[in-house]
Amino acid sequence: MTYFRRLKKILLTPADFFDEARTETGFQEPIKFIAITAAILGLLNYLVGLAAFSFSPTTMPKMTPGLGIFGIVTIIIVYVAGAFIGAALIHVFAKLFKGTGTYLDTYKTGAYGDAPLIFSFVPLLGFGVASIWSFIVLLAGIKRLHSLSSAKAVWVLILPGLTFLAALSIIATI
Repeated sequence: MTYFRRLKKILLTPADFFDEARTETGFQEPIKFIAITAAILGLLNYLVGLAAFSFSPTTMPKMTPGLGIFGIVTIIIVYVAGAFIGAALIHVFAKLFKGTGTYLDTYKTGAYGDAPLIFSFVPLLGFGVASIWSFIVLLAGIKRLHSLSSAKAVWVLILPGLTFLAALSIIATI
């Protein structure tokens, strides 16, 4: 399946997509997908930044092509590595809630679940709408690939964030 067909299926019918993704083996496809998504997002963010600063040349930072390439490479590395870390945290909670999926299933959920974030470059509402949409896609992935109810899948997705915030607040008080 091509990148854009996969993207369309994830965005419009995530439950069906994850039913098909269940048979996918190995990390190659999800890594490739998240890397392409991150590259597109990095490029779009760079172009929006150029457009935004073009209206105010006195405050325009030096947005060189080299800076754009560095930003795109950085965002690819952060997205791919972040998906591995995020999957590890989510997988712990999926197993605590008796999820049946593997770590690979959890990684696929995170890698494909970030697909809506490709629209986060849109000023004002883009990030908020993309984040909610991403949560819905992640929910479909956890439900399908770990065979969990909607309620359990919501907790699996929320608890890692709450745990992280609790750990940060404990560290901040030390």
